[in-house]
Amino acid sequence: MEYNVKWDTYTTCITILVFILIVASAYMIVKIQPKSAYWVLTPIFLAVFIVFLYMPYKIGYNDRSVYIQRIKGKVEIPFDSILSITPINQDILQNSIRTFGSGGFLGNIGYFKNDKLGTYIMYTTSTEKMVCIETGTKKYIMNCPDNILNKIAEKLK
Repeated sequence: MEYNVKWDTYTTCITILVFILIVASAYMIVKIQPKSAYWVLTPIFLAVFIVFLYMPYKIGYNDRSVYIQRIKGKVEIPFDSILSITPINQDILQNSIRTFGSGGFLGNIGYFKNDKLGTYIMYTTSTEKMVCIETGTKKYIMNCPDNILNKIAEKLK
C-alpha cells in the first residue's frame, strides 16, 4: 500500500520563494557578469538538483519493510529492525537544528537533532500525520496517514 505525500502551505510557499529567488538571481548574474555566471550558477543548480533527488513523494509498506520513495530510490526500514512507531506532532520537533539537509525547500529532508529526539532523519512535506519510526540505530520522521499507520502497526505485532 502506498500514499502520495502532500505538501502543506509552508513547504509550498518556501519552495516557490526559493525558486523565484534562484531564477531572479540567475538572471541578474547572467546580465551583470556573464563570463563568471557559469561558475556561480553551477553549484547552485547542482544543490537544487540534489535536494530534488532526495525529496519524498510516496510512503508505503510491503511484506518486509516500510519505505520512503524518493526520486533517488527508496529508503527501506525493515519490519524486524523497527523498535517502535509513534505518531508525533510538531511540538516534539520544536527547537530542532538542521545538521544537513533542507528545512522547507521541497520538504524537510535530511538530518536534524533536538533535545527530545536526539539525532533523526526527516522525510516530510507536511507537519500533519507525522510518525517517528525508531530502529536500533536510527530514528526516522515521516508523513504517514492513519490507515497506513494502523496496517504497519498490525504487521509489527
